[in-house]
Amino acid sequence: MNTINPYFMSDGIPSLPDSLLFRLFDRLTEHQRPLAEEFHGHEEFAEHMKRFSIVVLGAEEGFVYFTAKNPSSFELHFQFFCHGNRAKELGSLVVARLFEVIDSLQTLYGFVPRSNEAACKFCEAIGCTLAGVVPGQAWLAGASEDANLYYARRPYERRRFK
Repeated sequence: MNTINPYFMSDGIPSLPDSLLFRLFDRLTEHQRPLAEEFHGHEEFAEHMKRFSIVVLGAEEGFVYFTAKNPSSFELHFQFFCHGNRAKELGSLVVARLFEVIDSLQTLYGFVPRSNEAACKFCEAIGCTLAGVVPGQAWLAGASEDANLYYARRPYERRRFK
């Protein structure tokens, strides 16, 4: 993994250069991902992504971004450009690594449009559990649709209790 960092400036130097964020936007566009349609160009995408913590797996393989709703649960968003076993390997690695490096983290979760069968199978393949369906949660192509809610828990033997 190249980075597990929030976007930040240190002595005027960004932790992730805009050129990398621009390349990720190009890859989203090339792969016709719905996320690319939400932005009007590179700069808008880069400004949006700077609000998240980002795990960049390489511009050719994809990235993951997440938001911390509280110290123990993060909402996770995968954007892979690779497929099959490589995507599963990277997804599993990201989940395991986040639990390893963030002591307070207990649960990762994410919403997947039910119509995206490949993404639903991916979530299950990397060890996520289906919690249920949230009616109208996803927004695709200008319309709402139902979404599956998936989650992954810290392995029991490593859970932190207070």
